[in-house]
Amino acid sequence: KLVAEGNALCAQCHKPGAFDNKNHHRHQAGSAGALCVNCHMPERLYMGVDLRRDHSFSIPNPQVLTGTGPDAPNACINCHEDKSNDWVAKNMTSWGIRKKQNDWATINQGLEQQDSLTFKDYAQSSAAVGLAPIRQATLISKLAAFPSKLAVDTVSRELTNSDPLVRRAAVSALRSMPLQLRWQLLNFLIDDPVKVIRLEVANMLADALPELQGKDADKLAKLVEEYRQSLEYNADTPGGQLAIGNLELSLGFSILAERAYLRALEIEPHFVPALINLADLYRAIGSDGESRELLQQVLELAPDSANSHHAFGLFLVRSGKQTEALDYFKASIELEDANPRHVYVYAVALDSLNRTDTAIRVIDATSERWPNNIDLSFLQVSYMEKTGNTSGIHRYLSLLAKIAASNPQVREWMHKYGG
Repeated sequence: KLVAEGNALCAQCHKPGAFDNKNHHRHQAGSAGALCVNCHMPERLYMGVDLRRDHSFSIPNPQVLTGTGPDAPNACINCHEDKSNDWVAKNMTSWGIRKKQNDWATINQGLEQQDSLTFKDYAQSSAAVGLAPIRQATLISKLAAFPSKLAVDTVSRELTNSDPLVRRAAVSALRSMPLQLRWQLLNFLIDDPVKVIRLEVANMLADALPELQGKDADKLAKLVEEYRQSLEYNADTPGGQLAIGNLELSLGFSILAERAYLRALEIEPHFVPALINLADLYRAIGSDGESRELLQQVLELAPDSANSHHAFGLFLVRSGKQTEALDYFKASIELEDANPRHVYVYAVALDSLNRTDTAIRVIDATSERWPNNIDLSFLQVSYMEKTGNTSGIHRYLSLLAKIAASNPQVREWMHKYGG
């Protein structure tokens, strides 16, 4: 139970003379707008079940909504449902309240979209300084989508962060890096005093164990065993079995991985992650028929999942059915949970079938949803050059010049096309 009701709860620490008055909250005393919690920890509907208050204790910021879309929390619009975000911004400006545009949520949105300019600005600035650890960790965790030296340098600095949340996020952010680099950067954390850090290190380095010898192998083997034991606590859940299967696969034990994935499906027959992982395992060992059957099941269970369509498209490509795969790749980029990698693969598939002009249009049409993506920009410029359709090429070259000016191919393009 709350120890006090209404604004008296907040007044235990915050001076009511400064904050519980109209000069601060701009609403009539006793109204819903005068309640501290309604502005600084507004309610959101979670899982379609119940309203929960946002414990970030943030200050209303209409600029965040403008930069991140209609799903961003907006305390003002929660009550003033008939008003626009511009109306909110104008009122706050007239009150002398001006929030910074580069709010952490805007940076988070850019990183979520794999926006290379947002990534570069964030990595080269002090944007994370002063953030709460959970927010700093959230931003760091997004850097896994940017496998580059700049990302490695940024993440590496946080591996010694005093806060476990940030340190764990930094460990996880290295998951897309080559094995040798992961070992080089993370092996010193094998003895980290915080267990959750050690277990994440084990998860990131398990695939290194078959390559190691001597003391390094013994040290990592001990940590992997600790990780394995921790996974047993959730072995009665499909997610727990999925994690066990992933660990066994990292160690090279495909039979044990298969057993764990099958056990996950015994617990929950419709558990899509286990179906996808098992299908991929079967493909790797040459059981294409079983792999196809599982992926078709995934499509039936999760027709709104971009990954399910993408996975089946990849299966068809590997089976030599590139044309048939196009429909699945196209479906994947149109779904809510799509990502730039799905667009990249679809464009490559189109180009492989001599439909490069269509690939150019696809990349162009998705550039607003995923702005400033370096991989898609590289692909787009190469396709424009290939087809001679260089109208608009400077739009993509401009980004490459900002992000990868030292790249020899970018320098060649800039010399050829100017800009």
